[in-house]
Amino acid sequence: MRKFLGFTLIEVLVTMAIVAILAAIAIPSYSQYVQKTRRTDAQEKLLDLAAQQERWFFNNNQYTINLTDIGGATSKDGYYTVTITDTGAAPYTKYKFTATPVTTKSQSNDSDCTSFTIDNTGARHAYKGGTVKDDVCWPK
Repeated sequence: MRKFLGFTLIEVLVTMAIVAILAAIAIPSYSQYVQKTRRTDAQEKLLDLAAQQERWFFNNNQYTINLTDIGGATSKDGYYTVTITDTGAAPYTKYKFTATPVTTKSQSNDSDCTSFTIDNTGARHAYKGGTVKDDVCWPK
């Protein structure tokens, strides 16, 4: 009698089912982890712009309202765009930077942290819609 080597159809199907179940659990968790780590792209850009803004103030005795003067409006990895608001009237003595996800990038799917801000006093916040989510998105 001859012995056949190999896998039966049942063994292959059971293996495929196990792999499918593991993938169904792992992929969403991995996506959330990736979104969480990409938040540092916004935080890094905001902190860098705030430092550049302070250097600008030291040299010019006012803040700039032109982001190209201090490093541009796009974060290093390109997941966030930064705008400047709340500058008051010239000479500019205050500012507020807001980082929001680029709509064409995957980070725009991050529903937990929709924007980040930092202002001239150093106050930094993260938001989910209009609700402050500092403890989740930008812990101190």
